Amino acid sequence: MESGAEMRENMKRTTRMCMAIAMALSLLTGCGGSPATEQNVKTEGKNAQSNQQEDSKTADNQETEDAAKTAGNGEVVELNYYTWIGSADKNSYPNNMIEAFEEKYPNIKVNVEYGSQNVDEYLQMQKVKLLSGKNLDITTLRAESRQPYTDAGYLLDLSGQEFLNAYKQEFLDVVATNGSVYCMPYGMDVMGVIYNKQMFEEHNWEIPDSYEAYLELCDTITAEGIMPAAQGYKDSWPMAMDLDLFMNRAVTADPDIYQKIDSGEAKYTDEMFQEIFRDMNDYFKTSAVDSSFIGMTYDQACSAFATGQAAMMIHGEWALGGMQNAGLDFEIGVFPVPLNREGEAQRGIAAVTTTQAVTSFSEHPEEALLFLEFMSTPEAGKMFVESSGNFSAVSDVQADAMDAWQDLLKLPSADFYTDMMYAGACSEMYKATQMMFIGEMTPEEALEDIQKAQEQK
Repeated sequence: MESGAEMRENMKRTTRMCMAIAMALSLLTGCGGSPATEQNVKTEGKNAQSNQQEDSKTADNQETEDAAKTAGNGEVVELNYYTWIGSADKNSYPNNMIEAFEEKYPNIKVNVEYGSQNVDEYLQMQKVKLLSGKNLDITTLRAESRQPYTDAGYLLDLSGQEFLNAYKQEFLDVVATNGSVYCMPYGMDVMGVIYNKQMFEEHNWEIPDSYEAYLELCDTITAEGIMPAAQGYKDSWPMAMDLDLFMNRAVTADPDIYQKIDSGEAKYTDEMFQEIFRDMNDYFKTSAVDSSFIGMTYDQACSAFATGQAAMMIHGEWALGGMQNAGLDFEIGVFPVPLNREGEAQRGIAAVTTTQAVTSFSEHPEEALLFLEFMSTPEAGKMFVESSGNFSAVSDVQADAMDAWQDLLKLPSADFYTDMMYAGACSEMYKATQMMFIGEMTPEEALEDIQKAQEQK
């Protein structure tokens, strides 16, 4: 018995075949004409023949142009797309967007492969695919990968592509490397503390306006027998969310700190990071962090919040979108991540963090560029925000579900510190802080490992 996927694929093949037959028949009808037309051609002589030849030539040129856009000669071109982006069930986005694209370009088929939600695993598999130099046409990049992949020559230069006009110049400036655009802006992320409004109202809990007030709130919530916040440390990358409370201090103190680390002018073992990691280690021992986090995945953390086991989550809009699609019986609110210490002004965290790129070794670059062009349309952008819960970088695309984040976007915002770090050092930081959390590594030892990873750049 065919699976649902096989049935859908066979239906697509049948549809394409029917379309091809219909097109062929229409061409035969157009070329053959009616008996009266044939008689007219015979009687009107050379001028009519010349006109017919010109018409035929124009039709041939149009057919060639159309064929170039849809893989040519009726043959199906297959594009391989590697990404981690998708709706929670992976059954809506990006499938709905891909289906719309394939309907517009019936001779192009997009094969999507979902990578791991674990950052290390995703990046490792992506590197394997890029190093192989085959079977990969389009891929979703994390921000920290843009520069290394560009320098390695893995990505096609998109500069000058008309579809880039769909994005603000400031977004293009953010993703540009070496003076050119190799990655198309795609997803905008904003960080915040997602909270259960109903629970807060029932307990008369106040929104904290500083790091100290946040810790006091966590103590109060714990005293009520409720988990203050849920976090999936087991997947490693969610560690970055809590670490934002500390690592952004480095950028505040020196906006160029990560560039200085890349050049060797500064190191992760310097005193500033020593102090940051000691504070981070102290944070792990507060009521804001539950011992269960190390065994909890990102999905499990979302479930804990969605089912009322936890009052808050420090995450981005991506988490909110998934939970809303699943359906909640309480209203969600968002307040700024308490980066500021008491007496300091509040700051936000927002940036273009996700991009799409065409590989430099793609065997079908024209078709791959058509895919990026389609992703840049309001139609595709709307699908993205409605299905995944993320902000789209496409201009004038907005989802009502994202209204809760608007006040955070008005704050003076810093970029995501993880996007400024060398990918290898960032990956090592997740591992090292996991070891810190379980008491197997000191802050000093963690920083030494991160610096060693940095020096391998």
